[in-house]
Amino acid sequence: MSFEPVTMYKYRCDGITTRGQCTEVLRYPDEDGEGEFYDALTSTPEISEGTKGSAEWLGWLVFGERLLCPKHVAGAEYLAEAGLVGLPFPDFQTGAHDG
Repeated sequence: MSFEPVTMYKYRCDGITTRGQCTEVLRYPDEDGEGEFYDALTSTPEISEGTKGSAEWLGWLVFGERLLCPKHVAGAEYLAEAGLVGLPFPDFQTGAHDG
């Protein structure tokens, strides 16, 4: 018996936080429907078409070989809406206006 090392990649959010790169990892639900989630792993650094479709179904944004988690997607949508609507803009968490 012989063993060959295999490198596995996790799909991780490319968004930036105040402490560096986002640590959110793409997870998919188990097929049994028991509420378990598993890390999406691949043996190549490229994102397959199947993974792109699954990621988008789970609320992730896929652009090229980059991914954004649902929280970063919501933040980008908030900033885009704020830029279009202008101030005063409702608070992201409560929906209340500042002024």
